Amino acid sequence: MVVVGLVCGVAWQLLYRRDLVDRLTYFAAFFVVSMGLMVVLPEAEIGSAPLGSTVALCGVLAGLIYTEQWLRSRAERAANLRSGATQR
Repeated sequence: MVVVGLVCGVAWQLLYRRDLVDRLTYFAAFFVVSMGLMVVLPEAEIGSAPLGSTVALCGVLAGLIYTEQWLRSRAERAANLRSGATQR
């Protein structure tokens, strides 16, 4: 199953090349919302070790994606401020 996922990911990137942060932003949003629901709903448990590891890995991935989005927007704002200051 891992190999199939790997092949699909490689094919997706090669056939439709796009920045990975932009591509995975929706995944990260879905993950954060679903983990929020799992915390709120008492019958949802993450007890098994493999699932817990997967959740932790997805959490790291979501953190990386959102941090990169924030850093890019911050750099873009700084660049806009600089270009606005030089045009005056």
